[in-house]
Amino acid sequence: MFYGGTTIFYSYVNNGIFLDELVDKINHAVCELADVSNIEDKGDVNEYLGVKTAQLEGGKIKLYQPYLIQQIFTDLHFNLNSKSRPTSVYAYATLF
Repeated sequence: MFYGGTTIFYSYVNNGIFLDELVDKINHAVCELADVSNIEDKGDVNEYLGVKTAQLEGGKIKLYQPYLIQQIFTDLHFNLNSKSRPTSVYAYATLF
C-alpha cells in the first residue's frame, strides 16, 4: 500500500487499485505511474473486479464483492433462507 496526499494505491501481484475521493486525483496518479511504468487502466474497480465500495463512519471504506459471494453460495447450493438447528455436542468431545 502506498499513499500520497489523499490518494491511496493498493498493489497485489500484477494488479493495483487507486482510491481517492476525487476522480481527477486518481486520473493524475494513473498518468504519473504510466510515465514510469507499462500499465493498463482497466476502468472502475467495480467493473474490473466486481468490488463494491461503501463509505463507513469514521472515514473508513468497506470493500466487498457481493457477486463473488453470491456465486460461491450458488456453487455450493447454499440456501440463504435456511434456518440453523441446534446441535448437541458434549463440551469434552473432540471433533475430527
